[in-house]
Amino acid sequence: MTQETITIGRRSGYSVHGELKIEITCDPLTSWPIKLGLAVRAAFSAKADLRGADLYGANLYGADLRGANLRGANLYGANLRGADLRGADLRGADLRGANLREGDKVKRLFVSALCVETGYHWSAFELEDGRVVIVAGCRYFSIDEFKAHLKTGYTGQAAKKSAVSGMLAFVESEARRLKILKAPVAKRVRKVKAVA
Repeated sequence: MTQETITIGRRSGYSVHGELKIEITCDPLTSWPIKLGLAVRAAFSAKADLRGADLYGANLYGADLRGANLRGANLYGANLRGADLRGADLRGADLRGANLREGDKVKRLFVSALCVETGYHWSAFELEDGRVVIVAGCRYFSIDEFKAHLKTGYTGQAAKKSAVSGMLAFVESEARRLKILKAPVAKRVRKVKAVA
């Protein structure tokens, strides 16, 4: 094991925040994505500002990044499987190719919003395979899975259920507006004449 200094640069427009220089201890043969992931964990635990950080390809598997300010960060191709991103600010972050779960590669983040009523941060992603997933609180659901959860969950919590329903409707409308989801097909109603 050796001590090494990892330099984390910033994306264009965030250079005023300066580079981060983080000391980590690891095997010298450790791959760059793992070293970068270790540096991000250390920086976050030291409360470093990660806005606009260049974290291209970082291995953040299982990282606790609750409440992290990753606004504008380059997370292109990052491994985020098992990472706790509750409350993380991902607005403007480049998440293309990031791995959220086994095989779930991000094409783009299209909603990043805080639901004031519940305190949950909602992130909606278009995946490379065309699916939409929502990360909200500890939930990782497709729109249909969230709708099913809404039907059976939140017993006795009318205000929370209403807030979640509103957020879900917003995500779905944005997905349709951006043509990620197709507009629903209008049902055809057949008129029948009554014959006496």
